[in-house]
Amino acid sequence: MGKSGDRLGKKIEEAKQEVKEEIAQDVDPLRDELDVVKEQNLPDPGTMPPPTGAAPPAPSMSPLTPLDRMKQALEDPRYRCRATQPNCRCSRGLKILRDDAAIVLGMGKSGREIARLKSR
Repeated sequence: MGKSGDRLGKKIEEAKQEVKEEIAQDVDPLRDELDVVKEQNLPDPGTMPPPTGAAPPAPSMSPLTPLDRMKQALEDPRYRCRATQPNCRCSRGLKILRDDAAIVLGMGKSGREIARLKSR
C-alpha cells in the first residue's frame, strides 16, 4: 500500500492545488466588479423615489448595470461559482447580490463567501 498510498496522496495534493488556483482566478474579477459598484456610490434602492413615468431607454442603448456585470461574471462557463471580496460584507455590491433571487451566496471550503447562479 506504500506506493499506491503515495500516489493517492500526491493526486490529492495536486487536486487541492488546482482548486486553490481556480479560487484565485475567481477572486480577482469579482473583486474588481465589487470595487466598481463601491466607487459608484449608488443610493440604497429602498430610498430611491418612484419613477416619474418616463419610458426607460431602450435596452440596447443603456449601459450594463453593476448587477448585470456581476451576473456576466457568474455566467462564465469556466467557473461554477465566484469568490466575493473578503472585506465587503457591508458593501452595496454584496447587498445587490444578496437581493437577487437568481444568485445564491454561500461559504467556500476556505471560509470565503462565494456566489453562484441558482441555474448552475
